[in-house]
Amino acid sequence: MKRLFLIVFTCGLLSSADAQIYPGTILVGGSSSGIIQSTKLGSSSQTLFNVNTRLGYFIAENLAIGFNFNYINFGSIDQTSIGAFGRYYVSGKYFLGANFLGSKSVNSTTSGSVNFEGGYAAFLTDNIAIEPAIVYSTGVGDSSNSSSIGFAVGFSLYLNRKKIK
Repeated sequence: MKRLFLIVFTCGLLSSADAQIYPGTILVGGSSSGIIQSTKLGSSSQTLFNVNTRLGYFIAENLAIGFNFNYINFGSIDQTSIGAFGRYYVSGKYFLGANFLGSKSVNSTTSGSVNFEGGYAAFLTDNIAIEPAIVYSTGVGDSSNSSSIGFAVGFSLYLNRKKIK
């Protein structure tokens, strides 16, 4: 596994393609993760399953902002939330991002999370990428007693991506 990672990483560094993502590009994507989550309310941990979709727009070179929709299954609890995100790409391949997700449930509890991610956009074509990432999440509001770290895999389309020659 380490050897495979090293090969993929090296190929990404040696790629000679134009790696910048220019303003006007539209980002449509999603990711999924399985995370072991711990809470401050006890020593127990549970598995959290997360599906996240995003729609963004590059406002500057390598900088995207947008909205995301999230579905979470945490044991017997299902939750949906919406929020905003920002993502910055280094050399058009490596990215750092942050987002805020908020939701309000039927019983009027308000919860949300602030999430940070770092990953790699492995472009299969000029417009399609697979994006493995490490994600750290911490709860806010009624969810302030939880935090998690995990691995997510995403798939994104970069629409209207221009190449500068």
